[in-house]
Amino acid sequence: MFDVREPLYVACVRALGLIDKVITGPLWRVIEAAPNCLSLNTHLLQLKIALENWSKDAAPFLEGECVFEEMVAPITRDCVNDALFTPTDDPVIETYTQMALEVSFGAMLIILERQAKDQLPGGKYWHLDQTTTEHLANVPTTNTVSERDFAQLDILMKAKPAAAACTYESIILWTNNKTSKWLDSLEDDVRADILDQARTNAPCLRKKIQERQFKLFQAKVQVLKEKQEKKEKKAEKAYINKVMLTKELEDLGGLWMTSDDMMNFKQKCLSSCDKIDTVRYNKAVVTQILFRKNVLNCKGPRQIFQTTQIKGKHLTISDLEENLKQIMVLNADFEEGNAIEKKLTYKDPDQVKSSVVSLKENLFSKIETGRKKIIVQQQKDLLPTFLENPENMVGKNIKHKLKDPETGVVEWSKGKVVEIFKPHQNPTKVEYNICYDEYPDELWHFNIIKDMQNGDLILC
Repeated sequence: MFDVREPLYVACVRALGLIDKVITGPLWRVIEAAPNCLSLNTHLLQLKIALENWSKDAAPFLEGECVFEEMVAPITRDCVNDALFTPTDDPVIETYTQMALEVSFGAMLIILERQAKDQLPGGKYWHLDQTTTEHLANVPTTNTVSERDFAQLDILMKAKPAAAACTYESIILWTNNKTSKWLDSLEDDVRADILDQARTNAPCLRKKIQERQFKLFQAKVQVLKEKQEKKEKKAEKAYINKVMLTKELEDLGGLWMTSDDMMNFKQKCLSSCDKIDTVRYNKAVVTQILFRKNVLNCKGPRQIFQTTQIKGKHLTISDLEENLKQIMVLNADFEEGNAIEKKLTYKDPDQVKSSVVSLKENLFSKIETGRKKIIVQQQKDLLPTFLENPENMVGKNIKHKLKDPETGVVEWSKGKVVEIFKPHQNPTKVEYNICYDEYPDELWHFNIIKDMQNGDLILC
């Protein structure tokens, strides 16, 4: 009942339901109806465009906008669909639903562009000649055939629990390959010869299967044994570490419950100018942090439990003090033994919006980075054309990855290859004159085929 009363959980579940009704459900019906995998290219492009638009603003999606045409992939408009699209009259739920959808669409877009890159524009299966299309006409759209095999296996294992794995395999192959029908189509003498040969070879095949199963079993036992030994060593090491930390903590005066305890211990250590006391205080702060991390399993961001450095920056004693104070604050209720009320804490709407915007920016950055990687790989497939004849590069519109020597900033600059500046017998050493959009009155010369090999140049 706690989850049902929380607007955040309700909004996220509603978002998942809407995605199923409008995107994944219709997409599965499209996939099932498609004659082969290549016929999905257009539908995947439609999905990509829709996800890209909705990841920026999901309002049209909530208003009923669809990915596919109703004739191609009808939406199941039942009572569940009506309930999902009916406004809740709760601005918090509506806001969180739209935010959850936009973040989900961004993540889905990343996966789609990565997994279906070959079937989207620019991919090797986007536009094919007639011969290749006919050659790939029987590529299935799903793995339901394999799923069906596992369904048969599940039924057989329930019906014949004592049967061997080779028995299950034989029955499934016999059924799927229609072996009995093939035998019935043979002449009597041919069929008799085949059956006699099968009976003769059966004992030898069974022995080979048993030997193979024994080897697999032994390998599995060895893997499990090594895994168990590794687990035991890790547990033993953790136990020793906990014992050592507990002993060190006792020697240093025990666990500090508040920042006042820390300051009191600091005053004792710094009351004299003896260097040993300062070292003792530093050691005490590190031990307090490690004890809370490894023994008490305190909660908190990962970086506040670091004791040496973060991202190459060495931590000072002041940094460690602040981290320890933060750990104490985050775990105050647990350390004092207070009961924790089971309730979510909601941030200010502006703060939530800012966090979602930041998250979406990170997603869009990942999308752009992924797209560039895909495009770079696609461009490398065109490289042999320019290695064979460098003249083919002249007149091409390009995006060139350049680094400013003064600021060190790396940017992709658009331009056009004007002519060959310096020919060379080795195509990778040919230099070209390039006119960049930012400097239309200037010509720059670079060895761009080499840059293309390194992924620093893209054809537009």
